[in-house]
Amino acid sequence: MKKDTSTWHLEAYKNERFSYSLVLPQEFNKEFSQNGDGVRLTSPKYKGIEISAWGSHNALSYTLEREIAEIRKDKKLISLQDTHSQSIKGKILILEEKNQKIMRLVFLHDDIFYGVECSAPKKEFSQYQKLFEDIIQSFKIISNN
Repeated sequence: MKKDTSTWHLEAYKNERFSYSLVLPQEFNKEFSQNGDGVRLTSPKYKGIEISAWGSHNALSYTLEREIAEIRKDKKLISLQDTHSQSIKGKILILEEKNQKIMRLVFLHDDIFYGVECSAPKKEFSQYQKLFEDIIQSFKIISNN
């Protein structure tokens, strides 16, 4: 079933613990982590459509490149591109794993990793790609100043 993603109603999500924000579809079911690091969304209508956003302390002292190597394990890399937001270096990866295609944003800032992951079944990914791009492009680290 084809979904017109331009009809999604996007709302702001703000994470106080790790000081980041982005927009997410209002219509999705939301599950907030108990420790306050992020949120996981699932489509109430379309099986296999998921969105997650989180922050985590860099406990293993990984570089951005090492974190990307960990993300790529057991997944087929389709593309890898640089992204810059607020002068912060990050990467956007598109990966395949089993029957899913994944768009993943990863940032390392002040020894905190930030991630946004959007996934859909391979056959339907192109129908959601614009929505996923809009979500990832909306990601911002909130200044505590």
